[in-house]
Amino acid sequence: TTVLAADHLLVATSELAGVAPGDEVIAIDGRPVADVLRAAVEARAVSRPDAAKTAFAKTWTSVLYPKGDPPRARRIRTRDRAGAEHDIAIAPHEAHGKHEVIGIEQRGDVAVVSIKSLEGGKARAKAIDETLAKARAARAIVLDLRGDRGGLDVVGYRIVAGLAEGKARIGTAQILAAEETLARRTSWKKLAVGPDGWATLDLTVAALPARYPGKLAVVVDAGCVSTCEVVAAALRADVGAVLVGETTGGSTGAPVEVTLASQATIAIPTWILTSAEGKPIEGDGVVPDVDVSATPDALAAGRDLPLE
Repeated sequence: TTVLAADHLLVATSELAGVAPGDEVIAIDGRPVADVLRAAVEARAVSRPDAAKTAFAKTWTSVLYPKGDPPRARRIRTRDRAGAEHDIAIAPHEAHGKHEVIGIEQRGDVAVVSIKSLEGGKARAKAIDETLAKARAARAIVLDLRGDRGGLDVVGYRIVAGLAEGKARIGTAQILAAEETLARRTSWKKLAVGPDGWATLDLTVAALPARYPGKLAVVVDAGCVSTCEVVAAALRADVGAVLVGETTGGSTGAPVEVTLASQATIAIPTWILTSAEGKPIEGDGVVPDVDVSATPDALAAGRDLPLE
């Protein structure tokens, strides 16, 4: 696996001979990593450029291919921490087993909760409720949202509901109430629309009788996008959370997809979202209080600096 640090693709974990955590991947299949990252940015539909690069860093070593086809072999060039370069062949293997989306680990009197996705509907929402109920028994909570690509609002808002108090603010959406939009977002049809065609929607969630009293840190990166970054900002505004890591992806907008006559598909934002902190997210992201990212030395030592 790899992580992105100041546009350097660093090895986080490795089972390959000759590749160690902290090494840098400098080429993939003969293409310099700088070119590969540039292509990822050019292909993005939404978000800040860093979000596209971070998403690539987290996913490129996992490849889906048609059933029955042989796995696609790859070659990489790495530079170790002594400066020597190596050409390495990657031999893919099929991964089996269930991917853990929500996890909780007790480290002393601190509960570390990891939530990797906000998809999944009622089952995912229930799992978040149950996990946070356990975590609230701890003196402090670290919530790791790195790489969380967002998902359903009703799922993501459960994080705020499990830590904040009363009627907790999520943000405010300015919605352009076009017929095409309302046809796709039926829950918006009863909104009061002004003469300019815009409607205002205050986003809230029913939370706890009393907010979580302990300290709360939220770890984010540019891979935290959409509902994930909306939730991160709400936790800082409503609960006083300290955000640690890197600026989030800057991707909201509740887009609808439209297929053109050419069969090209475009995604059009349907709202302007202001976070619970009163700041825009689209294109800007949520800026952490403590800016920290991975380093080669820390990775080589098996240390996760943002989590620390």
